[in-house]
Amino acid sequence: MRAFVAKRRLVKLDLDELLSVTVLAAAAATPRLRMRVNDIEQREDQVLTKAIDLDGNAMKTTAARYVVGCDGAHS
Repeated sequence: MRAFVAKRRLVKLDLDELLSVTVLAAAAATPRLRMRVNDIEQREDQVLTKAIDLDGNAMKTTAARYVVGCDGAHS
């Protein structure tokens, strides 16, 4: 397997926009932005997350097949 070598660099804002457009066009996922996940529970057929909406401070529970953390350099 060959290592990936970038031909050019992407600025984070450009990358965020590119990923958003690609995900929405594929209709494969629903991005949830500005959420702080407090708990993840893995079940046999799904993953449950409990998260706080950082804009309204409401607690939300979401069920999904996959959960992807995109919180910057620490994810």
